[in-house]
Amino acid sequence: MRNSQSGFTLVEAMVSIVILTMSLVATYSWVNVSIQMLLRSDEVMTQELLIGNLTEELELINLDQVNRGAMSLEDLRLEWEAIPLESKSGVNNRGMIGYYDHTLYDVEINVFRSAMPVAAYVVRRVTSRRVRDPRREG
Repeated sequence: MRNSQSGFTLVEAMVSIVILTMSLVATYSWVNVSIQMLLRSDEVMTQELLIGNLTEELELINLDQVNRGAMSLEDLRLEWEAIPLESKSGVNNRGMIGYYDHTLYDVEINVFRSAMPVAAYVVRRVTSRRVRDPRREG
């Protein structure tokens, strides 16, 4: 008489539990990495928006008069400082000194979240200021 078995053996059950556990751990890791990437992407987009706003604002600011400032967006704070690198008098096509002096600035931008530094950028800006009057140069 033959003994018929039904169901799983203990070894088969343990193997299936190990396979299930491994697949759940892999899925959890994948979801965790995806969430971290989404959070980082959101943070980078917010920083880029803030830097874009600052770049537009710097176009309106006379760096010869205002050389530092700050702005905030959500939980990020951005502080900037303009450091003059060199100043030159403009020269026209004929080699004559022009009516404007130009100054090259390094604008150092620091991004903070809750007083902790998050990122740092450096952009260059050139300002021009009229120093000679063409009506008086005869």
